[in-house]
Amino acid sequence: MRTLKNPCVAIGLKNHAATLPPKRGLIPRIVNETLEKQKARELREKLERVVFIRNGEKVKMQKVETGIADSTYIEVKSGVKAGDEVVSGSYTAISRRLKDGAKVALEKPGKS
Repeated sequence: MRTLKNPCVAIGLKNHAATLPPKRGLIPRIVNETLEKQKARELREKLERVVFIRNGEKVKMQKVETGIADSTYIEVKSGVKAGDEVVSGSYTAISRRLKDGAKVALEKPGKS
C-alpha cells in the first residue's frame, strides 16, 4: 500500500489497494449501518414476548412464542391455550403500565 500526501481511506483488497478521496465517508457509513443492524437484531432476540392473561380480577404475564407479524396482527405460536382471556388495550397501557398481578376489570360492551 502506498502512502499519499492527502488523507484518504485505504481499502485492502487481496494484495491490492484502492483509495477513496477524503470526505466521502463510505467506509464509516457502511460500518455504522452494519453495527446498527446488528445491535437491533440482538435487541430483538433479547426481548421477551409476553401477553397478559386475565385470571379472575388479576392478570398473569405469560411468555409466548411469536411468528409472522404485520402492523396490526402478530401470530402467537405457543404460550396461549384455547379459553385464555388475553388482555388488550393501547400500547402504553399494555407495555408500560400493566404489570404481572395487576387488578383489571372487564369493560362493558359498547363502552370505548
